[in-house]
Amino acid sequence: MANTSTEDVRAAAGVSTSQIYHYFSDKAALVRAVITYQMDALLELQEPLLGRLDSMEALRAWRDLLIDLTHRHGCQGGCPVGSLASELAETDEAARLTLVAEFERWEAPPGRRSWSQDLGEDLQADVEALVQVGGRGDDPPVAAGGVDGRVGGDQDVG
Repeated sequence: MANTSTEDVRAAAGVSTSQIYHYFSDKAALVRAVITYQMDALLELQEPLLGRLDSMEALRAWRDLLIDLTHRHGCQGGCPVGSLASELAETDEAARLTLVAEFERWEAPPGRRSWSQDLGEDLQADVEALVQVGGRGDDPPVAAGGVDGRVGGDQDVG
């Protein structure tokens, strides 16, 4: 993203430069919109499951969704928003602030308790590692074993 020029975006989108600047005041505004778009896409897929991480069945369903998404992307790239964070957070302060806000929205959308409040610290770390698994080239089912091993059995996690 950092090395992508507005001209690159214009060519890929097949639009004129004036069309880009009609919607975005500068490249930084476009980057912030991409971050928000990526989080909106993740929330659309995950929200039905994030709102009910209160049992082993629910936690495994969310885990299975993350594994499926990772496989759909060929186990490459990791979390779309996490990948943007690793590229932009240290070089673009406006993007970093947008990323912080978007991660907070993922963790606890308005009107819903934070899913991480329902998990112990160790389990939360395992789940966050699973979210990032594709970017490291790990095998998602092996990484998912960390979540299963941590909770051990069918007890409630809430």
